[in-house]
Amino acid sequence: MCDLNVEKAKLTSEQIEFIQIFTRMEFALKECGYVRTGNQNAEPDWSAFAKKILKNSFYEEEKKLSSILCNEPPMCQIIRGEALDWKLAAKPDNIDDLINAVKRVRNNLLHGGKHGELDVDRNEALVSKSVELLKRAVVMDACIKSAFEGL
Repeated sequence: MCDLNVEKAKLTSEQIEFIQIFTRMEFALKECGYVRTGNQNAEPDWSAFAKKILKNSFYEEEKKLSSILCNEPPMCQIIRGEALDWKLAAKPDNIDDLINAVKRVRNNLLHGGKHGELDVDRNEALVSKSVELLKRAVVMDACIKSAFEGL
């Protein structure tokens, strides 16, 4: 057994819930035929789902709610010179952009060091809003909801 201090890797209960919902949603997308074509990897096609089921009305509703995802979207991690850095992302303009913002929340949480002590309140608000948005998206399609719930 290897002793390893994982204190900095701890996630909040809401971050764990977000990861659970996000990964289950990706499973449901693939189960319901929303799979990207063009290669042999079975990758969920978020864009097809967003355009066919959610549509821009979902985006417009989110925008009216003054969502942090629309007004202060998650940043993108970049390499500046030889160092990791963050850059502001463009505000979402449509449903595809909004879903990409949620995907960036996931990427930042799992890969980009957006947990822990940096900008805690903003990051938690992004995670919280993403959880809310994904829950609303799941119930908008019977197949997705059934696959998500394991029925």
